[in-house]
Amino acid sequence: MWYTQGPIADRSEEKLGTSDIGIILYRKLIEENIQAVERGDDPMGVIRDPAQNEFIHVPTEDDEGGIAERQIRAVGGARMTT
Repeated sequence: MWYTQGPIADRSEEKLGTSDIGIILYRKLIEENIQAVERGDDPMGVIRDPAQNEFIHVPTEDDEGGIAERQIRAVGGARMTT
């Protein structure tokens, strides 16, 4: 909770302009997902089939051969494993 934001604002009279397209699209997406759940469907991003739920490794600097390892080797250190 973030108390300093104050009470929930009444947005029923809100007038959004063309520069607020991101807010409009986000609210539409949320509403569509709420309706899907009300119908008994899964919301966006839920994957129940293990065959479709594949792990995709995104390389980082901590991977073997990454920048962290190269920096350790440059100063003559040994990489510690956890």
